[in-house]
Amino acid sequence: MKGIGLALTLCAILSGSAWAEEPSAADEIRAGRAALVAEQPDKAQTSFEAALAHGDLSADDRFAALMGLGRAQAWLGDYSGATDAFRGALTLAQSTEDKQAATVGLARALNANEYYGKALSLLAPYSSSSLEVAVETLRAEKALGLEDLSVPMLATFPDTAGVQGAQFASLKSDIEFILANRLAGQFTYSGDSDGLTVIDYGLGATAPGTPAGDVFESLTAATHVTTIVDRVTSDTLSSIIVGTHLRIGNAQHADINLGGGSVGAWNFFEGNASWDYRIDDAYDLNASLDRSPILTTAAIADHVLFSTYSLGAGVRPADKLYFDPAVFHQDFSDGNTRNGASLRIVLSPYDIPLPSSALGAQIFARVFHSEQPSRGLYFNPEDYSQAQLDMIAVHRFGQDWTLRALAGGGYQSVDGSVAPSYDVQLSLIGKLPGNGRGELHLDRNSFASNSGGGSGYWINTVSVSVSYPFGI
Repeated sequence: MKGIGLALTLCAILSGSAWAEEPSAADEIRAGRAALVAEQPDKAQTSFEAALAHGDLSADDRFAALMGLGRAQAWLGDYSGATDAFRGALTLAQSTEDKQAATVGLARALNANEYYGKALSLLAPYSSSSLEVAVETLRAEKALGLEDLSVPMLATFPDTAGVQGAQFASLKSDIEFILANRLAGQFTYSGDSDGLTVIDYGLGATAPGTPAGDVFESLTAATHVTTIVDRVTSDTLSSIIVGTHLRIGNAQHADINLGGGSVGAWNFFEGNASWDYRIDDAYDLNASLDRSPILTTAAIADHVLFSTYSLGAGVRPADKLYFDPAVFHQDFSDGNTRNGASLRIVLSPYDIPLPSSALGAQIFARVFHSEQPSRGLYFNPEDYSQAQLDMIAVHRFGQDWTLRALAGGGYQSVDGSVAPSYDVQLSLIGKLPGNGRGELHLDRNSFASNSGGGSGYWINTVSVSVSYPFGI
């Protein structure tokens, strides 16, 4: 009996010792905060989750644990989890300071997950109350094309330091660029397997109007000189386009550009217009029309123009998933008509362990039917279809430059003849000294276009553009 009593006593002591050594919720919260300071978000997440697992957690401790968990998850790229954590913290916040902290954390997670409208609505009551609020507000307004509404906030924080200050300065320079008078130069070269080469030089200017208000307008003008060369002959086409970009309220944008071009003795009218209506962060509608010449020497010799009318939508059924369906109709001046449709499904890039990098994917498909197939003036099959799967990689170099790569393959069918297709793209976009902007785009693909297509077809394209603000 004494042996049994001694064993029971020893078990009780060991059990009590183990229980005493189990970290409390407060210990887990302190450990989580220390891990954040040490830049170990994975360990911080584990500690905050352990704190939240305690059943007797006070409201204050639960708030602290949820705030810490949200920060750790946002750091790790789990923006959906961070959104849930900050929403939970916001329901527990008592003081004005805690409510603002939870709101800013939630807005930051929503912005990172591309719910810009929701983020902007959350931040509205706090206006320019802090640098953190200003950064997330500017980020949302820039993404939504509402840069002119940001003007009052730009002067609120003239001297900034630290990470938040650097982010504010970068966003400020982006918005000041959009709102400045600016000049843009552009060069594009393309060459395909049919021996067709197109070289285009462009020069344009933009003059924004008065910021804010129900409508914000930017006037634009551009001129282009385009040379089209094949194995037999060549043409040089010149054009002038003037237009406007409009922000209408907080949900609509429109572009209207009209002008004309000439090649030899042929003069023609060309232009385009587009409209986009953002219903909310999950749905939008868009429409466009365009009239332009076909850039082949045979089509130019026959004075062929074509007009495209399209209607599309954007649907976001999940955080990272986007559907962009569209239908279109084309009228050609040689009497041909086309009807077609396209669908793009995008898996928005996910953050990966490699710093400042992300991976995503997309599926693209299109079909069209021509009423008057091939006359030899441009690529014009009776029935065409294409389907392709692409991988997307994005890498940021600091806050100023972004590299985007796309590579994929699939198939295309030309009047029932099926052949593989592929696409490889590389884009570098960033800031130049003096608040200029530069873009470089490289592309090689086998897609059919009005210029050419069919089995074994390929086309290479290089495009460079430079834009700079100027004072008047």
